[in-house]
Amino acid sequence: MRITDSSDVLKEKGYTVITKVEPKISPEYEKITFAEMFPELKNTEEEFIKRISDKPIFSHQLKAMKALEEGKNIIIKSGTGSGKTEAWALYALKKASTHENFRTIAIYPTLALSNDQVSRIEAYSKAFSVPVMQLDSPSKEAYRKEHGTLSLRKKIISSKILITNPAFLLTDLKKFFTKQNTSIFQDFYFNPGLIVIDELDFYDPRSISLILGILELISKVSQRKPQVAILTATLSNPTELGVYLKTITDRDFEIIEGKPFHVENRLCVVLGKDLEKIWNQLKEYEGSLSSRKDVDKSILDSLKDLNSFKKNPYKTLEYLEALGYNVPSIEFDITDILPLYLQDDGLTIVFTSGINRAEEIARKLKIKVGEDKVATHHHLVSKSERKKIEDWAKEGKIKIIVSPRTLSQGIDIGSVVRIVHIGLPDSLREFLQREGRKGRREEIPFTESIIIPHNHWDRELFAKGYEAFENWVSLPVEKTIINPKNLYMKLFTGIVKLVSPWLRQDLTEPEIEALKRAKILTDGQVNKSRLKFIWDRLNFYELGPPYGIKRYLESDSEKIPLEPIGFCDLVEIFQLGCFDHANDAIVVYHQMSEKYRSVTSVIEKKIKDVNFWQDEGLARAIEEYLDTKARWGEDANFYNDIRSGRLFSRVEPVVYPPRNGFGMLTKIPDTIMWLVSSKKPSIFKVGNSTIVDRKKRAIVVPVEVHGMYRDFTYGYIYEVDERLDLRMLRIALAFISVALRRIESIHLGLIEYGISNVSEKKFIEVHESASAGFLDSFDWLEFAEKVRRYEPDTLDLIMMDQVDEIAYADFLAFGMGWEDVKSYAQKVLEYLDQGRHIELSVKNFAARITKPSKSLKLLSIDALLEPIEDQSSEAPLFYVLGLTYFDGENLEGETRVDMISFGLPPGAMLKKIESEIDDLAEYEEYNILISSKEVAKSISTMGLRKLPKMIESKGIEVMKLLENVMQPPSLEPYIMLGKRLYGKLIGKEADLADIEEINMIIKRMKSQGYKQLLDSEKKKIESYIKIRAVAIYLAYLHYLSLEREKETIKEEGKK
Repeated sequence: MRITDSSDVLKEKGYTVITKVEPKISPEYEKITFAEMFPELKNTEEEFIKRISDKPIFSHQLKAMKALEEGKNIIIKSGTGSGKTEAWALYALKKASTHENFRTIAIYPTLALSNDQVSRIEAYSKAFSVPVMQLDSPSKEAYRKEHGTLSLRKKIISSKILITNPAFLLTDLKKFFTKQNTSIFQDFYFNPGLIVIDELDFYDPRSISLILGILELISKVSQRKPQVAILTATLSNPTELGVYLKTITDRDFEIIEGKPFHVENRLCVVLGKDLEKIWNQLKEYEGSLSSRKDVDKSILDSLKDLNSFKKNPYKTLEYLEALGYNVPSIEFDITDILPLYLQDDGLTIVFTSGINRAEEIARKLKIKVGEDKVATHHHLVSKSERKKIEDWAKEGKIKIIVSPRTLSQGIDIGSVVRIVHIGLPDSLREFLQREGRKGRREEIPFTESIIIPHNHWDRELFAKGYEAFENWVSLPVEKTIINPKNLYMKLFTGIVKLVSPWLRQDLTEPEIEALKRAKILTDGQVNKSRLKFIWDRLNFYELGPPYGIKRYLESDSEKIPLEPIGFCDLVEIFQLGCFDHANDAIVVYHQMSEKYRSVTSVIEKKIKDVNFWQDEGLARAIEEYLDTKARWGEDANFYNDIRSGRLFSRVEPVVYPPRNGFGMLTKIPDTIMWLVSSKKPSIFKVGNSTIVDRKKRAIVVPVEVHGMYRDFTYGYIYEVDERLDLRMLRIALAFISVALRRIESIHLGLIEYGISNVSEKKFIEVHESASAGFLDSFDWLEFAEKVRRYEPDTLDLIMMDQVDEIAYADFLAFGMGWEDVKSYAQKVLEYLDQGRHIELSVKNFAARITKPSKSLKLLSIDALLEPIEDQSSEAPLFYVLGLTYFDGENLEGETRVDMISFGLPPGAMLKKIESEIDDLAEYEEYNILISSKEVAKSISTMGLRKLPKMIESKGIEVMKLLENVMQPPSLEPYIMLGKRLYGKLIGKEADLADIEEINMIIKRMKSQGYKQLLDSEKKKIESYIKIRAVAIYLAYLHYLSLEREKETIKEEGKK
């Protein structure tokens, strides 16, 4: 197979490249082939099926198929090209071919981006003679118009595998719960065999919470509990998801991990052309620079040594330009490189930052090489044309496809041998999705990744050195947050129970809490108008009407339809004066409804066609732009500054977040700004380091604003010390967002924030951009300690610019060091931690301990076992026994009088508690806390077998640890604290529960021969055991806090 080696060819043409070889990765194989396991695959003429039939199955595919055969739920965690589709689809088709009522719902993010997987499933289905149907809103309407509604329903009923997207499924599910007969998928809801969620990583936390709610609701109404298959590449907490799925489907689960498949890959970063010639021109400045004391040593090294210069040409050139030297351009024409790949036996995909850039490159390339072998692929190209382009690429007729994003996810053309990045995406996840398109066929000898810095942010990245890029690409991928306790999901399931005329199920406590916070439930009464308002607007991607806002590009007298937008995008992106970079356009007008003054459509014009002086607001902004450029001593070129990323728009909304946890968020656009950067760089000191960047200025665009966006999320408002500086608070919040990404792999956009002052009072507000429950569950105090030890680098600077350009500009302007920022961040983190930690002092050992929570993965256990018969020669038969565990939030236990003797099984409640503890310890990896291992003997005597062994092997003896805190060790101080903190949870008996009272009850029963506890006596004993379980938990947290403090003192002593 012929593939151009770009590194050698580019070097011959005078380009400087940095190369790195990434070895081949392949999953483990089994001895059995696909055809041996599924003989039906021989019944087809499909070429790709013939190709895989005689190949051995990957180990993770076989494990998945076996787990499904055993009736389990599965979570497959593996990268692109690892055959996740085959792992579930072949099982489902085989099952459907032998079991008439076995149906599968397969949910893909969008069917338009899943053509390849759907095509493969349809090809497999023919081999098994199993009908498959894919359906979303456009295909439903097209089928209904051509064949009629009755025919559509018949086709759905006869299908065994339904492939759809979550937005369409949610719309139909809402119909199902309000009026069953209007749902076209009702047969699948009542009798699902398998539900598949593909590309879980695609969704934000709010969408994931709705997917979990959909699974839960289908499980409630189905005649049999469905199996669930989750497909993911980067899920960080699969066990927690598996445990949740088990609770709603009553099925065990298996987590299956597999390696991705890709051949050897050659990474090639193109830094520029004729760099040696440029270096020789720059060397004339070496003498004058050497005499200066303010020049960074790395710059002098670059001028002395060509290889040093080639590693960091962007940084050197920008540094010299900042000092006032004339430097040559490093720019080159990408269409000089791309024709090299036309003779390859594989496909090259070129990714750009926007549609216009993609079209521009393709246009230039077609002029050079002709029309036949080059195409563009994006959402403005019709679906049928995109499908044609994909087919031609598979057949080898097209050699180069230029695309902004639509080819980055879900499409497997198969013959892709090279990805060219014209600028890097700002998300590492998207970069890896782009990369995952290539090298999926074993016959490909090697693939290539070509990176050409182009955008503002990746130029900034490479200007700070190649190491900054390596640091970025080696970061862990952003976590996919799964939180089954997210109140957004509980709001959804709770509303369904209220609106459904036939689903008669009681509301759970979390659902009641969510409905109260949404103001649907007040004083035990349902606010029917608010219930209807939210139900009507509850859609998959946002809370709003099911139709988007129309968007048009106005050219002469023609209006060209563009992709519709949501209400959130209207508020945050498409206000008057905002730039649409994808179309080289600017928003010039909002069409408003007469009655409600709401925006019905957005009108844009090409930037080159706009007369800015016709609109007062735009005219004032343009004048400020021209004045700014003049003061910087630069020529003003509005269009070029936008194209180069030096000028972009931003909307600063007024945000009304929830004030204390989950609630309604409202965003109203307030200020439109143009953020402009100087063309000429400047030099800034950050601590002991020198960086090169550009001057920046925010220009207010005084135009009308329209629209409002509402949804539910988590948020908090904190009144802060009035002595704190608002600009420093903003810098600290921006840094915290970056630190969450660097330290915890949390997506940069998850936490949004604002600062404000009212009179003399100052406030910070934080909220989640999509409801995740992260603010409530995250340990901010522990994170503060990690931040204290963290050493920021240049990548943090680049990310701060991504998060908040204004905070970044202030950071550079103030000439601050990282220690100052970290110090302010600590103050902010203390506010974020409010209410999540407990001040504790035991025998002069003061500490601030983490508030107990399930997120800590700790489980404290206590037991009581006392005979209530006078001991004689025979062992007593009757005992008072109690067993309790505390998981940080819930206390579960059993107290009773029971007979204990060899051969008698333990009671059902005891076995249930043992099973719950086993699940938490084995599946969710909770650590077990006990006072001492003596408790295992008591539990063993009760007749339980697994739990004593678990305690013996894994139990952490807290009393031994307390020997380091106090002498003699005692739980008593923690019992007192437990009564204060958890008295309400335990009940009023908590105050009366002590060992003397328990002993009196036991003595009375012994002396009088009672074999039954009074209700009051049972509650006292139960409360005593529960308080001890809480005390064990608190004592362990106190110990951990003191140990951390010792480590901190030791580290500071070393410094």
